[in-house]
Amino acid sequence: MAPTVLTKAFLSLWAFSSAVRGYPNGPWYQVPLGENILGDPTRYPIADDKLVDYVVVGGGASGLTVAARLSEDPSVTVAIVEAGSFYEQTGNHSEVPGYAADFLKGNIPPSLDWGFHTVPQEGADGRVKNFTNAKTLGGNSAFNLMAYMATSTGALQKWADEVGDDSWTYSNVAKYFQKSLNFTGIDSSKRRLNATPELDTSHVGHGGPLDVTYPNYGQPFSTWIKKAFDQAGMLPVGGFMSGDMFGSSWVLDTINHTDGKRASSSKTFLQPILGQRENLFLYNGTLAEKVLFSDKTATGVRVSRGETNFSLSAAHEVIITAGGLMTPQLLQVSGVGDANLLKKHKIPVVLDAPSVGQNMQDHISFGIGHKVDVQTNSALKYKDQYDEAVKEFQGQQDGLLSSPGPDFGGFADIPLDLRNFSASTKSDLASFPKDWPEAFFISFPVDMGFPTDGYNYAMLFCTLMTPMSRGTISINSTSMKDSPVINPRWLTSSTDVEIAVAAFRRVRQILQMPVLQQNIIVGSEVKPGSDVKTYDEIHHYLKQNFASMSHPASTCRMGKEGDKNAVVDSKGRVLGLNHLRIADASIFPFLPPGLPLGVVYMVAEKIAGDIKHAHKPQHSEL
Repeated sequence: MAPTVLTKAFLSLWAFSSAVRGYPNGPWYQVPLGENILGDPTRYPIADDKLVDYVVVGGGASGLTVAARLSEDPSVTVAIVEAGSFYEQTGNHSEVPGYAADFLKGNIPPSLDWGFHTVPQEGADGRVKNFTNAKTLGGNSAFNLMAYMATSTGALQKWADEVGDDSWTYSNVAKYFQKSLNFTGIDSSKRRLNATPELDTSHVGHGGPLDVTYPNYGQPFSTWIKKAFDQAGMLPVGGFMSGDMFGSSWVLDTINHTDGKRASSSKTFLQPILGQRENLFLYNGTLAEKVLFSDKTATGVRVSRGETNFSLSAAHEVIITAGGLMTPQLLQVSGVGDANLLKKHKIPVVLDAPSVGQNMQDHISFGIGHKVDVQTNSALKYKDQYDEAVKEFQGQQDGLLSSPGPDFGGFADIPLDLRNFSASTKSDLASFPKDWPEAFFISFPVDMGFPTDGYNYAMLFCTLMTPMSRGTISINSTSMKDSPVINPRWLTSSTDVEIAVAAFRRVRQILQMPVLQQNIIVGSEVKPGSDVKTYDEIHHYLKQNFASMSHPASTCRMGKEGDKNAVVDSKGRVLGLNHLRIADASIFPFLPPGLPLGVVYMVAEKIAGDIKHAHKPQHSEL
C-alpha cells in the first residue's frame, strides 16, 4: 500500500499565541508557546514495504537538504527516514533564539535527543560526559547556536589534496555555500548602530531555502568585546564567508528575518515542500535498523516504527545522513566495518572496513566569566526581565530572546608571548595551512550557572580549531536502539592540552583589556577565579569544565581509493560497495576551522548535485 502524503492543511501553522507555558526546572524554561503542533504521527506514511528511487536515512541538516534537492526532479521518488519528529511539538524552546545557548548546557527536551553518553574520558579526569545528538527533524540545526559560516581557503585546498579532487577547493564549492542561503540584511530601525555588521554580501546567497541574517538585537556585551578584540589585534573582517577566517566579525545566524525564529533545515528545506511534492515521502518516527544488501550492492533499508518492521527499497541509492555518531553505527550493524568487531557481535560481514568509526574529531570549548555592567541573557532568569523580553520578541522580534547570545567572534592564533610550546606541538601546528586559525574566541553573554544575585554576567568563550585528539565510535550491540560506544578521547593529545592552556590564558588577556576593565567588568573574575593560575591548575580546570560543541566529524572519512583510512570517495560513495553513499559530517576528511554547520550544508548540496548528475531519469512506480 502506498504511503499517504502530508497535506498543506496538515502543515499549516496556527497563529502565534501569547500564552506562556512552564517548561521543567523553572523560569528559564518558560517559553512563549505558539499553537503550531504539526500533526499526529499516526497520520504519516503507512508502515508498509515501499520501493522508491532514493532512501535518505537521517532527517537532519544534510539529509533534508539532499532529499529536497533530489525531489526537485518530479520523475524520481525520495523517502526520508527519521527516528524523531517535528521539534515544534515540544513547544517553542527550539524556535526562540534566546534559548539556544541553554542547549549547550544539555538542557534539551528528552524527546529531541538520543541521550548518548561517552565512555569514561581520560582527558576529563575519567568522567562520563553527555554527548548531545539530535533526534528530531532538522537534526542539530534544531538546537545548535545557529551560527553559519564557511571555512578557510587553505582548509578546502587541503581537503581537495587529501581526497584527490579539485572540485573541493574553495573556488569550486563557494557556489554550494551560497546555493542554500537566503540572506537578508539587518533592520537598521531595530539594530543599534554600534552593532552594525561588516559583511561582503558577494559571498552569501540570495533566494535559497535557508534563511540567514543578523538578529535585530545586537548584544551590548558583544559591542564591548568588539572593542577589546580591536585592542587585542583581532581586527574586523567582512564576515566569515570569503574563505578568510582571521579577524573578528558579527556572526551570521540561521534565523528567519520576518518572524525572528530559528531557521532549521526542517523549517526551510522540508516544511515548504511537504504536501507540494507527491514524490517525497517522510517516514518520521521511524528508525533505520539496517542497510540491506545483495552481495556488495545496497538495496534498501530495514526500518521500524514502534513494533512494526518494514523495508524501504531503493532503486538507485541509499544515502546515509545520520551524522558523525550514528552513520558509522548504522554501517557497523549492517555489516560494514571492522570484521573483528562485526564477528564479535555475530554480524555477517558485508565489507571489512576497519576505518568505519575511526578518526573521530570534535571541537571543545571553555570560557572565563565576569559580572558585567550591561544587560545580558543571564537576566532571563529574572521574571520581570523575562516577561519584558517575551513582549519584545512577540511584538517586534527584538530584545534578549531574539538573539542566541553568542553573536560576535574572532579567529586568531595564540600570540607569541603565550607560545611556549613543545617541539611536538610546534610540529603538529606546522601541518595546518597558514590560513587555519588555532582558536575561535566568541562573546558569550548568557547564563552558565552564575549566581542569582540580581547582577548580569557574561563569558568570553574559546573553541579550539586544531584538534589533534582522535576518538572512535563502535557498536555495543546489533541494534540501532542501543547507544554506540562513544569515545571522543578529548584532550588526550598533548598538543590539544598545550593549546587549550595557552588559549585559556589568551581569553584572560582579552578580558583584561582596558576597554573592558574600565567600562563594563565589575569586580574580579568569577569563573573560574583568579586563583587558577599555573599551567597545572588551568589544565585541571579545563579537564573538569570543558564542553563538547557536539561537532563529531570524520568517522567515515573521505579519501582516495587505496587510502586505508578512507571510507568514501570524493563523491561520498562508500568504497567497495555499490549504491551506498554518505552525505554528512562523518565524511569530512578532517574537521575544518570554523563552526561546521555551513560546511555540512555545502557538502549536502554538492553531493546532491553529484547524485543528480550521475543518475538519468529512471524511476520506480509511485
